[in-house]
Amino acid sequence: MGLVILRFAGTNGPPAGSYDWETAMNNKYVFGAAGVVLGACLMVGAGAAMWRCYGPMGSPETRAAWVVKKLSSDLDLDATQIQKLTAIKDEVLKHRAATASGREEMHKAVLAQVESANVDKAALNKIFDSHMSDMKDSRVFLIDKFAEFHSILRDDQKKTLKKKMEHFLMSHDAPI
Repeated sequence: MGLVILRFAGTNGPPAGSYDWETAMNNKYVFGAAGVVLGACLMVGAGAAMWRCYGPMGSPETRAAWVVKKLSSDLDLDATQIQKLTAIKDEVLKHRAATASGREEMHKAVLAQVESANVDKAALNKIFDSHMSDMKDSRVFLIDKFAEFHSILRDDQKKTLKKKMEHFLMSHDAPI
């Protein structure tokens, strides 16, 4: 939409008391700056909303502590349950740290193959087979930890957890 400037025949400008177009033209910079500030505020607000919806995206330890706090609050866990959940969190973090070297080794092997003249399929298959074995062990470990967490919950807490998980899956377009 363009700015329409009216010319008044036989006068030196608009009649007294009418809109001042010159001031409006000078204010375009003010409105432009206000638009930039508003856009920046909207971006900061959107970032804060994402942080609030998805939690802080820090280190694994920070995320795990946030999950414990969130579950404790949402499920109304008692002190004994929080203590057991914290122990489970610590075991999961130790397991993650113990398996980190395998992930790093796999990443380095793949990156080394990118730079090489020819891809060594046998070497890649060997490293991925090792990684898949580690993932299977992790899956078994994590299922055991989930079962351990499940066993400390009351029936009403299990129902609340199910609703929260369904909401999470639906909000991330995951089929239920």
